[in-house]
Amino acid sequence: MRTDATYRGTVYPWQCDHVGHMTIAYKRELLAGDIVEVRSRRLEIRDRSIRFVHEMRNGETSETAATCEFVGVHMDRQTRKSVPFAPAIRSAAEKQLDPAMA
Repeated sequence: MRTDATYRGTVYPWQCDHVGHMTIAYKRELLAGDIVEVRSRRLEIRDRSIRFVHEMRNGETSETAATCEFVGVHMDRQTRKSVPFAPAIRSAAEKQLDPAMA
């Protein structure tokens, strides 16, 4: 399963909830001062959209803290409508798809 680190940094107090935990689709808490790493996988690409998942981990223990899945739509900012990906972009994204999802 291919993942790419798309973020690595520190959990800041302002990112934590009222009991001091940082959570999304919660599996395990992260505390202020922890090193956090986000790894991402491309799951699916269509003509105008791409589906991907982010997995947030403790950067020191590699334990999964939370996951979230997103769908991004390729938009033309002038017309404010979805448009197909350019062939080169679509081809590059297809090469990075998670093989387990194919």
